[in-house]
Amino acid sequence: MKAPGIKIRSAKLHYGLFLTIIAFGIAASLPVSANCPSIKAIGNFKQANNVGASFTLSDPGIVGYNTHAEYSFTSTDENSSGGVPGLIEYCVYPAQPPGNPDGATAEYDSWTTNFGSIQGYFSFARPNGNPTNVPFDGATYSMGSADWATSPGAPAVQTILLHINDPDQCASLYGGEVSETCFVLPGNTPPPPPACNGNPACKSVVIDEAISTKPLSVPGKTLLHIHYTYVIANQPTNTFNMVFKFPWSTTDINRGGGKDYFGCEQLPDSAGNPGTWGTSTFTDINGNVWNLRFFQSTGACNQSRFFLRPDSQNITLTPGQSVTFQVDMITRTNKGGKQEYTSCGPHLLNSGFTVKWFQSNTGGTLHSFSTHITPIYVNVVSGGSLVCSE
Repeated sequence: MKAPGIKIRSAKLHYGLFLTIIAFGIAASLPVSANCPSIKAIGNFKQANNVGASFTLSDPGIVGYNTHAEYSFTSTDENSSGGVPGLIEYCVYPAQPPGNPDGATAEYDSWTTNFGSIQGYFSFARPNGNPTNVPFDGATYSMGSADWATSPGAPAVQTILLHINDPDQCASLYGGEVSETCFVLPGNTPPPPPACNGNPACKSVVIDEAISTKPLSVPGKTLLHIHYTYVIANQPTNTFNMVFKFPWSTTDINRGGGKDYFGCEQLPDSAGNPGTWGTSTFTDINGNVWNLRFFQSTGACNQSRFFLRPDSQNITLTPGQSVTFQVDMITRTNKGGKQEYTSCGPHLLNSGFTVKWFQSNTGGTLHSFSTHITPIYVNVVSGGSLVCSE
């Protein structure tokens, strides 16, 4: 067995994104052999203060965004004997998208890695019975690692759920006639920062080719891959629901939803999301199905834009729930045949992300919020030398 200890790499989160660790518990009457619950069921569970879990993100390949995640587990010292009390399985639910990693490795003893792709999770699990549990002995253990090979890399929002064998804790949390095991939220993790800094919505931008970000530096005449991550969040401290109504208007989001406009210098990235103009759907972490209408407007530059709306029925985000999605773009060439955004000076990436919703505590009044417009100031690097600066 590996000596207790944890491998922590320097965490480098995408700028503008947020790190959230959540986990829940399920009625302990589930059999010991039960796998991790579906991502749609993780809102049913309770917190146990005698266990904790965390993860860090890093960019070991120095590609400009985080591709690697390391996961850890800790507990109070409860004189564990024969693996009881102990940890049976460590379930991880990455934000959707991007979903499960391209690969993951269990790092504790002889534990194995399991994938529940349809259910929205991957896990590190014991190979046999209680003697192969992680003991509750007060130590911090490295449970495993995961890697996302393609941009935008490892998601900053991941949910952690722990399957424990702790009869006393399970009975205390769930009561009644319970079995020896239950799923729980790790309790001794630091509280996550509020999504979007407490605002109803936010967005962030990652550019693969960026050499630095303040100001942005890029190689001259280079095609840029630009990744926008959008979040709509009903903050946990709110006392109202955010409601997005269906059916919706074909021309705006006045029945609830989100929209943004991109600079004329950008086109959809065919290798990204959604990949082209048109209408697509995706399911958020809460099980809601959204409609993303991505289209090209008419006019002097045929500007790309999108509407995000419920796909087939009203969507309600309760306090603490959020939705995250991504739009990938590339730069087009200008009339001179050169790639856009690689000349010196300021460039406007896109408009502010506007979100509209009906609020349950104000008689159904339509509310609206817009994020900042995203500009960049470009430095061009040629032959390793800086060509221009602010």
